[in-house]
Amino acid sequence: MHTKLQSLILIVALTTATSASPSDREPLAAMLDRVGGEPLPAPEDAKNESGLRPLLWPVREVPQFVVGSRYFAEKRLSDGTATAEQARKLFAEQCLAEGGRMEPAESNAAKMFADWATTDRLPTTRQYKHRWLSITGLCTTGPDRFLGGFYAAIFDTTGVATDGDIGSRVMMRAFPIKTLTTIYIFQGEQITRQWQNAKFDEQHRAARLRADHAEEVKLTAELRGGVKVGSETNCGTVIEVRPPLVQIAVPATMQTPNGQATFWSRIDRLVPHGFGALCSFGLCVRRQNIRHNSRRRLAECGPRQGVDVRRRTCGAASADVRWSVA
Repeated sequence: MHTKLQSLILIVALTTATSASPSDREPLAAMLDRVGGEPLPAPEDAKNESGLRPLLWPVREVPQFVVGSRYFAEKRLSDGTATAEQARKLFAEQCLAEGGRMEPAESNAAKMFADWATTDRLPTTRQYKHRWLSITGLCTTGPDRFLGGFYAAIFDTTGVATDGDIGSRVMMRAFPIKTLTTIYIFQGEQITRQWQNAKFDEQHRAARLRADHAEEVKLTAELRGGVKVGSETNCGTVIEVRPPLVQIAVPATMQTPNGQATFWSRIDRLVPHGFGALCSFGLCVRRQNIRHNSRRRLAECGPRQGVDVRRRTCGAASADVRWSVA
């Protein structure tokens, strides 16, 4: 009898949990009732719908993140993002009603979420004036705590009617191609966990970079202050010392600019072996900061500290600091 009663209670509990709406389980999902739209098509049903399949990546790749979704297929001749922008506005209102606030788009957390939700998720090619777009938003309740995330993916066909040739515009008005929009609400706990993991990883990566830099500075100072015949550098072995110069013999696998097996270098430009720096053959190299497109030229004749990118002495740049969210 006791066992039967426990089983009955368990069945009732499971039934209640299953019947709970998304808005009951996740407050921000309640805004979907105001958005309208239709349930998402099943991924296997989207094969014949041009442009739709890429918009369904969240339910294929991270279904545990999704607490609510909507789908729109609209005949629009302009402003293909109107539905997504309206949905984001309703998300912001729901966020405020639940005691949260929208994270500023320029904040690190909002950028992290946007990068995770948009980078390499949608096709980058634009064909026949069609384009794939995305809109994101993040609701927070305080430092490192998030109520949920908003993500809209759009297959915008309005460019055919506005930017196409005469024939395309006429055909678009007579037989409009639908603009497709998918709206997703992502679970706040999952986003909070990802953000905290990203910060933890970043702190460790930054600590490793600082430790590597300190070691490089120390070993560089030791090499330059006590250089002698037999000292190993990133270019080869020191075979003669004539302060302020040294002669270096390069390995057989390396070739100097003039084709010789040795070259002379200033002592204050030596780099210890084992740091992965490229050999500059004693020259003071200047190189553009291509990764950040800042167009600055950096003289690389000594160890340099930086916030995001560290440049090794007369060599290649070290690893930069980036968010990585799985």
